[in-house]
Amino acid sequence: MLISADLKCYCCGSIAGEVFADTTDPHRFLAYLPAEEPLANGRPPRQCQRCGGPVFLDEAQTVSRHEVVRRLRQRPASAERAAVGA
Repeated sequence: MLISADLKCYCCGSIAGEVFADTTDPHRFLAYLPAEEPLANGRPPRQCQRCGGPVFLDEAQTVSRHEVVRRLRQRPASAERAAVGA
């Protein structure tokens, strides 16, 4: 089963993005959709980019594989992909 959850800051409440994970291996994220400009390594942050506070998974819900693919396709093109001309 797949889950989707917001990555949220404990201190300031800002949302860093959305993560997708499989419940059979919840410690490994399948995909990360940043709310703002993604980090250089493309991984979900371990701390809030705004205040430096710890982040946690909030509002987890089950999703289908089709829903994950649809959300990944709908994400806006990043500055890197726009610069390459993709």
